[in-house]
Amino acid sequence: MWRLLYNAIPKLAGIEFIKAYVEAAYYENKFCSYFSAKSIHHLLYAYEKNYQELLVNIYEPVLIAAIGCVITGTDIYRLDISEGGTAYIYRLLTEAPEKDIFMALQDTVNVLTRFLTCSPGLIRYIHNSMPMIIAKIEKSLQEQALERIFVRPA
Repeated sequence: MWRLLYNAIPKLAGIEFIKAYVEAAYYENKFCSYFSAKSIHHLLYAYEKNYQELLVNIYEPVLIAAIGCVITGTDIYRLDISEGGTAYIYRLLTEAPEKDIFMALQDTVNVLTRFLTCSPGLIRYIHNSMPMIIAKIEKSLQEQALERIFVRPA
């Protein structure tokens, strides 16, 4: 399935599909607009030096970086997890029972959305993204490769 948006669009047809697609694109763009182009560039460059030549959805890495900044207490707007921040996140999440990881990450998102003063629609969209984000974090924890998703900007 070809998809550029992070969250799946419900099975709709015609104008309802277009409306849902545009709304989702709006929320992803709105979230990313809280951060400077420079901060996003440095973050994406750390993932892939040629990121500009790739077809990527920037919402996911920006959201993950912002979550990491909330957890580590670093400047959210810079999207820069502190030195040793990934190790701190790893310790915090591996010491918690699995159900507590979900709650901790949901609480982190609540802090993030309050800090950014997100609209109710954007808050809903971010919360709908969390199952995929949590699955990605849990997989990287199992593989002991958290640094692949909580990336320090270049």
